Amino acid sequence: MAQKILITGASNPITYQLAWHLKSNDIHFCDTQNHVNIIPSAASNSFAHQFLNYCLNHQIQIVFALKANEQQALNQSKILFDEFGISLMQLDEKQLANINQSDFIHHDFKNSNSINSFTDFSASVLNAGYPNKKVWFGRADGLGNIYQINDHVPASNFLWLNSTSLSFTQASKLVNQNPFVPIHIYPAKENILVCKVLLFNQQVFTLNILTNIQLEIINKSQKTFNLQGFLELAFADDRLIYIKNVSYDA
Repeated sequence: MAQKILITGASNPITYQLAWHLKSNDIHFCDTQNHVNIIPSAASNSFAHQFLNYCLNHQIQIVFALKANEQQALNQSKILFDEFGISLMQLDEKQLANINQSDFIHHDFKNSNSINSFTDFSASVLNAGYPNKKVWFGRADGLGNIYQINDHVPASNFLWLNSTSLSFTQASKLVNQNPFVPIHIYPAKENILVCKVLLFNQQVFTLNILTNIQLEIINKSQKTFNLQGFLELAFADDRLIYIKNVSYDA
């Protein structure tokens, strides 16, 4: 049976990646500006209640909030929305903590090296094995991609093709921001796959080609933690690095 599903962040392509998997339902797109359907900004102290009223006025049954600040603002509101028959499709902080502490996450990646200043970046990359080994890094807050440092990648690939491989020089420019955004340096592995997966109505939807072991990990973690939502998973070969909500920084 078709359900009325609200997806925020209508100006971002991620929204339409998700909507493709849900095309048999009644999709309601919205955004905080420049859209026919305007919702309140997550910066408001009363965002959760304003957003709930919006959902009730539009007979919404299921919500996918894709902006990181919206997810944070709604983090404590699942029960409130449930009381009105509306499902928030996102992992809350407790679920994420349980996942990260579980045996599903490989121990090498639980203990990934955390960098809190740019001055520590070069030393940490060298300690991880660069230039003789592949080195991967990503933001500690989970936003954005995991990048591989690869000095054989042309600069144009990173600039024009949104590549997840970049040279050490490009990596240094990327992380050298003020204020500095903490990052993780991941242990060197042959292949890291980052994929978007929709867990919905006890089914798994993805455009990525996954191994049987990776699919088994997803199915087991879905049952163990009652996972639902549009999620990003990262695998080092057949070992799980993390599970998090798909989001973007508005």
